[in-house]
Amino acid sequence: MALAAAAAGPVLILLYLLRLRRRPVRVSTVRYWPHAVRDVQVNVPLRMLRPSWLLLLHLLIGGLVVCAVGRPAVRGVGGGGGRIVLLINTSASMSALTARPGATRLDDSLARARELVRADRGSPPSQFAVVAFALEPHVVSGFGASHRATFDALSGISGTDQPGDLRAALELAVSLLDAVDEETPRGAIALFSDEAPPTEDVPAAVRVERLAFQGEATPPNLGIVTFAARRSEASSGTVDGLVEVIWTGTDPAPTVLSISVDDDVVSRIPIIAAGNGARTAASFQIANVTGGVLRAALPGGDALTADDSAALMLAPAADPRVLVVSPEGGRSAAPLGSVLLREVLSELRTSGIEVVSEREWLSRGSPTPPPPSLIVFDRVSPSTTPECPSLTFGADAPGRPGLLGAGEGGPPGAVFWDRRHATLRHVSLDGLSLDATPLVTPVEGWKPIARCTASPIILSNAADRWPRLLVTFDLTRSNWPVQPGFPVFVASAVDFLTSREALSRGEGFTTAEPIEIPTAPGTSVSVEGPDSATAVAGPGAVVATIPPLARVGLYSAGGRSLAVNVLNASESSLHGPARVARATSGDAAPANPKERREVWHWFAAGALALLCVEWLVYARAVRV
Repeated sequence: MALAAAAAGPVLILLYLLRLRRRPVRVSTVRYWPHAVRDVQVNVPLRMLRPSWLLLLHLLIGGLVVCAVGRPAVRGVGGGGGRIVLLINTSASMSALTARPGATRLDDSLARARELVRADRGSPPSQFAVVAFALEPHVVSGFGASHRATFDALSGISGTDQPGDLRAALELAVSLLDAVDEETPRGAIALFSDEAPPTEDVPAAVRVERLAFQGEATPPNLGIVTFAARRSEASSGTVDGLVEVIWTGTDPAPTVLSISVDDDVVSRIPIIAAGNGARTAASFQIANVTGGVLRAALPGGDALTADDSAALMLAPAADPRVLVVSPEGGRSAAPLGSVLLREVLSELRTSGIEVVSEREWLSRGSPTPPPPSLIVFDRVSPSTTPECPSLTFGADAPGRPGLLGAGEGGPPGAVFWDRRHATLRHVSLDGLSLDATPLVTPVEGWKPIARCTASPIILSNAADRWPRLLVTFDLTRSNWPVQPGFPVFVASAVDFLTSREALSRGEGFTTAEPIEIPTAPGTSVSVEGPDSATAVAGPGAVVATIPPLARVGLYSAGGRSLAVNVLNASESSLHGPARVARATSGDAAPANPKERREVWHWFAAGALALLCVEWLVYARAVRV
């Protein structure tokens, strides 16, 4: 169109400037030829143009022809009767502030979506479906809704603190368009997100346009992306921790990281946050911590507030109480393997070790308060299952008579073990020697974690309410108690069964992971806090699984406190300005969800109509 205008404009003006070559004719007077005089005056070269209706009509005709050559098009919403999925991102990064004071990315995106619906002037009108997504997408309103219902659906959308899954959202939007009748066009997806769409995963028949938030310029953000803490091995009252922050500004920025326990600030750590999305780590150590809410906090005042703090629940320091049940009890006549087992247990950090005989334990009926944290059965097979974790050596598992067969196999031969299991991660069984290999009858729920050529030798049961470990062979008939891996196994087993490893760590969850709450089968668990949820443990299940919560903060569930954080580098980095700029330029979204309709024929028809008017004006002007 620009080339046509550059060529047609000067040509049209030049035609009015050129002198016409006419044959001179001698007449007696020009009194009756006024138009001839004017025609001669108009065609004098290099003379200023005089306004005339013919010139105006010629300019209009030339402009319409030039526009028709450019093949102009208008973007109508769906072209009338089309279908558009409004895909709204509600993840944590969409709560970031924009250049518009007080507005977030989600606010601007919802405003753009309302403008798109309000601009629909097609006949018949377009149909809109609204899909909101963060960790999971969900349909807010379908295609059958009216424009007013679509406005109401957009008004009901609120932000979350979860990460966004754009691929899953696009799959849902495409499936909605695929459900449309074949006679209806596939439609389009209007994506309102700060993340560029992966167009390679979208069918070519579906048009996707990323309609970004109004203010692309976003204030820098400083957020916590990693927070971990655990009790020191040297002292259970000392807590060691690590915090990582991310800063999206271009230059390093000094800040202060505050560490608090139950809202009491116990440490302030000055750090210099590296810019351009790099991570900066800071470690800390605090003493005399009994338990409670451990929190790391930044000053705030940046683009996103959800990642300015993170919390962990720190359980009170408590060492396990161990009860050992053996045929000999506390007498000194115990075999060497049993003696070495007790020596290893005594070297561990426990609140006490009690050794009783099988008769003494049976006379109790059940552990009297306070119950032990762990029972170690040494060559003892109780008929009842204790209400606490158990570790068994050389006997049937508690409440599982017949697990060990009556016969015995030969030497173990080659030994294989699961190095991923917490109890065998740092243990080697290559030097294990047994007098005989006990035969094991397979029982549901018991999983072998170590086995020899003949049968399993160490089994684990995590399906019970309390975790249990079973070592099938007798320690007194093996060389394992004098092997370097034996004390390592016992220490790891005590930590694993009593969950001391887990209790020594600060417990926290993110908005992207489910939460398992121990409970009785068939019992419902409700979570209350910034968000709410309810889950029911299935038949035979000992945990109720709470789906990922949408908001960060502190929660309570069945008398248990929970801490939920963002801790997501992608959300705290706000997906990076470079990715946003590329998506806005159209590289990531080459198509437009609004229907593109060419209207060059309107300009061609207008040029023809004006040409007819020009002929009438010219004919009237030259009429004698």
